[in-house]
Amino acid sequence: MKKVISGVITGCLVLGLTTGAWAATNNINFPLDTYKYIVNGQERAMDSAAFIEDGRTYVPFRYLGYSLGAGEEDVYFDQERNVAVIKLNGRTIEATLGSPVLKVDGEDVQMDVAPLLRQGRVYLPARYIAEGAGYDVTFDVVTNSVLLSQEVAQDQAIVYTKEIKQENDTLIVNMKIPVINGLRNTELQETLNQQFLSQALEAQENYQRRAQEDKLTAAAEGYPFRTHSLYKSYEAITTKGVLSLVLLTSDFTGGAHGSNFREIINIDVQNGRLLTLSDLFKDNVDYKQIINPEITKQIISKEENEEQFFFKGEEGFKTIADNQSFYIKGDNLVICFNQYDIAPYVSGMPEFPIPISLLKPYLKEDILSLVQ
Repeated sequence: MKKVISGVITGCLVLGLTTGAWAATNNINFPLDTYKYIVNGQERAMDSAAFIEDGRTYVPFRYLGYSLGAGEEDVYFDQERNVAVIKLNGRTIEATLGSPVLKVDGEDVQMDVAPLLRQGRVYLPARYIAEGAGYDVTFDVVTNSVLLSQEVAQDQAIVYTKEIKQENDTLIVNMKIPVINGLRNTELQETLNQQFLSQALEAQENYQRRAQEDKLTAAAEGYPFRTHSLYKSYEAITTKGVLSLVLLTSDFTGGAHGSNFREIINIDVQNGRLLTLSDLFKDNVDYKQIINPEITKQIISKEENEEQFFFKGEEGFKTIADNQSFYIKGDNLVICFNQYDIAPYVSGMPEFPIPISLLKPYLKEDILSLVQ
C-alpha cells in the first residue's frame, strides 16, 4: 500500500488574550528564488518562488495569504475580474493584475507597484499585504529573504493547520489538523498536538484498510466498488480566555450517504487546562436542571418552525450527558449533539445556544473572568 502524507502549514489564527502577556515573535520567511517558505521555523513547500524586480520584492500571492493566516478557501483568483483575493481576519483584500491600487474592504490603498503574472502564477508585493495584517516587513541581505514579523502576546494561542492528503483508487483523504502554539502549559500543548496528529494518522490507516477490504469484497460478490473518503477539518473559536477547537470528521464508506462526527476541545488558555461542562459551574449547582429546559424549549420552537426535526419517546432528548459537548462563542454557551444523538440524519448535528447571562448566577467566578 502506498501512503501519501503531506504536511502543510496553511495559516494561523491569533486569539486575543492580553492579560499578563509576555511578548513572543511570529516569524515568516520567504527566501528568494527557492520553492519554500518558513513559518516559525517550520519549512513549507511552494510551487513558485519569491523574486525581486525593479527593486520590489514579489511573493506568490497564494502562499502569502496562507502564511498570514488565510485558509485555502479564503485565497483565490477571480479570473473574470483578474483579481487576486485574500480574506483575512474578517477583511477582504483584492489586488488587480496590472493595477497599483489595492482594495481593502472596498477602500482604495495606493501601492507603488502592481501585481504581476508570471508563468500562470500571481505575485503580490509583500509589504502592502503583510503590513495591513499587522506585520513588519524587512529584507535580510544575509539570507536573501523577505522577513515578516509580528509581536504577539505569549498568552495568546496561535493555531496552525497541518494538512494530510492522500488519493488512490480506493480512498481519498483530506485532513486539516490543528497545531497549537503559544500556551504557557507546554506539556498540555504538546499532548494535544500529538493527540490530534496520532488520531488522524490512525484514522487514515484504518480507513485505508477498510477501503481495500471493501474493494475485494465488492469484486468477489460482483457489485461496483465506490471510492471511500475521509475528511477532517476544524474551527478555532475564542471567547476572551477560552479557546474552543471544534473538530469535524466526515466520511463515506459506501451506502446511501456519508456520516459526520464532531468532537470539541475547550481550553482555558490563561491557566493551561482543559474545561469540561461541569468545570464551568459552582459546586452543588445542578446545571442539567438549568440547561435541559432551555434545550427542550428550543426543540419545540425548531419543530414548530420546521427548522429541524427530532426523535420522540425513548430516542428523544431527555437530558444532557455528564460529558456533554459544548463550545463558548460570544455571549453563548453552545450545547452540541452529534448525528443521530437526538435527531434523524436530515437534522444534522443539532446545536443549542444558551445565553451566558442566563447562566451567570451559577458560573464560577474564574470562569466568568474568562468569558466576559
